[in-house]
Amino acid sequence: VLIGIMASLRGFNLAKLSQIRVVFSSFDNRISSAREFLRRVSAHKMSESNPKCRVTTDIKDDLSNPFIEVTFSDGSTLHFDAVKSTALQMVAQINIKARTL
Repeated sequence: VLIGIMASLRGFNLAKLSQIRVVFSSFDNRISSAREFLRRVSAHKMSESNPKCRVTTDIKDDLSNPFIEVTFSDGSTLHFDAVKSTALQMVAQINIKARTL
């Protein structure tokens, strides 16, 4: 399983994505997955893979669950609860969906 997740991470890029929305509260201690995912998709090399992909961050002041919403170039979306999913699990699911497009 770990080898499959690491392989997904190596092949991850923003080519088939149009938008990524990361939402979390800065006062919540459950945001590590959301912040790690945001760090990965905000990297210079990652943004070069699709400069048209818009990455937005909404920082809330309530303690609502952090989540990530990914919109693909065909308009379909994936929604992740960042408390229940790790950054690597989200990347793997995005790669699976992107391969079908």
